[in-house]
Amino acid sequence: MRHIGAIAGDLVCHGCLGRAVLALFVALVTAPAWAQSSPADLLNSAESAFDKAESRLATDPPAAKAGLDEAIAAYRALIDTGVENAAIHRNIGTAYMLEGDLGRAIAAFRRAERLDPTDHRVEESLAAARAKVRTEVSPGTRSRVEDAILFWRGRVSRDTMLAIGLAGWALAWIGAAIRMRSQRGATLIAAGALVAVLTLGSLVAERTLTTMNPSAVIVQDGVMGYRGPSESVYDATFEQPIRAGVEGSILERRDGWTRLRLRSGAETWVRSDSLETV
Repeated sequence: MRHIGAIAGDLVCHGCLGRAVLALFVALVTAPAWAQSSPADLLNSAESAFDKAESRLATDPPAAKAGLDEAIAAYRALIDTGVENAAIHRNIGTAYMLEGDLGRAIAAFRRAERLDPTDHRVEESLAAARAKVRTEVSPGTRSRVEDAILFWRGRVSRDTMLAIGLAGWALAWIGAAIRMRSQRGATLIAAGALVAVLTLGSLVAERTLTTMNPSAVIVQDGVMGYRGPSESVYDATFEQPIRAGVEGSILERRDGWTRLRLRSGAETWVRSDSLETV
């Protein structure tokens, strides 16, 4: 199921006014019903629509796309009920991948990665989507530093990192207690403190980075980046448009424009409606 305006607009553009009216009527009737659906019903609707769409990809692409849109809408309605996990966002990303919408697919996979950095299926899906973007980006100094600070992502969960950090903190205090009674315990203090600083400090750094500079993905293809928040006043940052799926961090928002720092370290201004926040 797609947005009402999008359904009607696409069909009218193809000269199918009658079908547009029918689609509009169906959307109006089903939207309130979805609002009253239980999470289990929404999940069943999403999975059913996805399975049907997948079976029609080769034989009936328009019907397949409509089914994928319906699955995505059902998954999003499920999230709106408060049910959210990495698997749901991964499914949304897969649906967008099948539609060929790389930008929104990568944004969905990034949300799944944020919820569960250790899910290898998300990691594989994200890598496959990034490979299709066909934009070579060499990480800049800042990106390499951030990657080093968040060394644990994709390897262990946040809960595990927290448990290791607290264990290191406890070990340091045990060493301090031993040190108070004898000359021993210095090694325990040093080891425990090091573990606590590395793990807990990295968790705090991740939280700070995502709060101050949220990640974003370009979701429209052929987006032009500019040196300032105006296409009529400022020159283009790059000679070529930015491809959908290119990722960056949000530095500033102003009057419908967003200043984005790409992984290469380059900064550019793009229209805010051309990207999605992770």
